[in-house]
Amino acid sequence: MNIRRIPTSKGIRSVLTYWYQDTRYRPVLGINLSANQEREAALHIITAIHQNTANRPVSEKDFSESPSFSVFVPTYLQYLRAKRRDSDQRNEKALNLHLLPHFGQKRLADLRLEDGLVYLEKRRAEHAAEGTIERECAVLMAVLNLAVECEALDKNRLRRLPVPEYVKRERVVAPWELQKLQQASSQDVWRTVILALQTGMREGKLIDLHEEWLVQQGDGWWVVPSPGRSSTKRVAKAIPLNDLARGALQCDVARIGGRFFGRWKDANSFKHRWVETIAPAGVQDVHFHDLRHTS
Repeated sequence: MNIRRIPTSKGIRSVLTYWYQDTRYRPVLGINLSANQEREAALHIITAIHQNTANRPVSEKDFSESPSFSVFVPTYLQYLRAKRRDSDQRNEKALNLHLLPHFGQKRLADLRLEDGLVYLEKRRAEHAAEGTIERECAVLMAVLNLAVECEALDKNRLRRLPVPEYVKRERVVAPWELQKLQQASSQDVWRTVILALQTGMREGKLIDLHEEWLVQQGDGWWVVPSPGRSSTKRVAKAIPLNDLARGALQCDVARIGGRFFGRWKDANSFKHRWVETIAPAGVQDVHFHDLRHTS
């Protein structure tokens, strides 16, 4: 039982939230009530709920026609686009790449806690990071909770799923590891390492780096990257370039379409090259993103 007090133009409205037999009741107790009056009104309503439920013929809402997970997902995506017009599409990627292949054919009403536990085991067996699994589970819960709100599902049976808690990664690359990376890197890969160390740019923005983003001002050269689409990953409006970073850009490598690293389509293409670089370098558990934490 929970009583919430909401200010209105007529006074303080007391609203009771009470769950009974998997049903939520939210009656208004009254306006400008004292604590004793709220308690008496709440007890009176709770008693009435119990009596009415006991006298009501036992009938359960038929969820035999509950939609499958894949059928309901478009409704969730439509809701998400209306709520977040600047979405970074990470939710859509989690759905398309992982959640839909696993849960897609299951009916919402048939999903059980065991299904979620199997999903956790599967993603960990695929060596997915705990933070990645946490984000995917958050999307899963958002879909199921919306289904409950839309009355396409009676309740979210995965709400007790032991979702892993994300721990912020703060790995710093040691000097000897940088030396090993330099020895194993191609010219282009080492240029990305230098720029990541000197500018702190994210992998995706760095690979997209375009000559039009370079601006010369009275105090030197600056990078003015295009704005990001994500509301969570902020992009600096302007980044100063020191001599080392400028030297990494002023090389004889041909630019493709004005991009300094046009040989890679995007960050995903570069990830494969990065994995191929760190393996012979003999360094363990080094992500490209770790370079942003290294000065």
